[in-house]
Amino acid sequence: MLRSFLLILTISLIVNPVFASQSISIASSIRPIAMLIKAVTGDETPVKILLPGNISPHDFRLKFSDIKLIKESDLFFWVGPNLESGISKAVKTHGSSNIIKLIDIDDLSWPKFVGEVSHNHSVHHHGHHNEHESNEATLDNRDSHIWLSPKNAMRIVAVINDSLGKKYPDKKEFFKKNTKNFEASIRSLDTVISSRLEEIKHKGFLVAHDGYRHFIDYYDLNQLGVIDLTDDISPSAKHKGNLNKISDKTSCIFTDPQHSSKAANQLSEKFNIKSRELDLMGHNVPLRKNSYIDFLSKLSETVVECLK
Repeated sequence: MLRSFLLILTISLIVNPVFASQSISIASSIRPIAMLIKAVTGDETPVKILLPGNISPHDFRLKFSDIKLIKESDLFFWVGPNLESGISKAVKTHGSSNIIKLIDIDDLSWPKFVGEVSHNHSVHHHGHHNEHESNEATLDNRDSHIWLSPKNAMRIVAVINDSLGKKYPDKKEFFKKNTKNFEASIRSLDTVISSRLEEIKHKGFLVAHDGYRHFIDYYDLNQLGVIDLTDDISPSAKHKGNLNKISDKTSCIFTDPQHSSKAANQLSEKFNIKSRELDLMGHNVPLRKNSYIDFLSKLSETVVECLK
């Protein structure tokens, strides 16, 4: 029986070399980036995620185990300090070549001005941030939700593929094949989404939290404004008045599970505007090879469903 077991194990390692590499240790700061990593590694290699998907990356406080994960991972992928300000100090202190900051990738696309308010994530108010972290975050005021653009997703996956290939050269061809398959899938999905959104591009909508600009700009959608301009601070009377004025042009209000939707719900009820949850973090999407494809498709379906 032992001989049979060893034979089966040997065959499985030959057939599936990625599964054989139990020493591989890859982690990401947030779930959307983990989805893009899985597109390259496939389903056999586990990817650890630092931040829970149901809270904003801005609100996360590191535990000792989190710092250990960053330090001990073969590769740790994160977006950057203006999104994940809570972990920027730990990343900078560690300062290892195993840490890949994705917001610094060359040739990323950045959205033009969208809607009536251009919201800067660096002005979020969180009492637990120290002065050093706040100053670092303000160095880059671009919208850091870079994964919401299909073009950026392909660029990020290319960087992930390159990083993994250098770290695990024996798996390089496997990663390269998965990357090419992802690129083909995302191009196909992009065509479907573009067609799907064409009929509702003119429909105006509001967002509770300004985090969708990469998606909105890429598909040329009609965001009219942002309800919550800063975290933890209720909209001013002037801002509420401006929102009231455009209510008749608003077909839908999009909220997300990582932030309060109190003001958005009040506006929705007051003017009888449809409201839907649009999760830019995909915290309910199962983590597997095709997670990102599923995530982006579901996101577009939610937009269409509410704006029809």
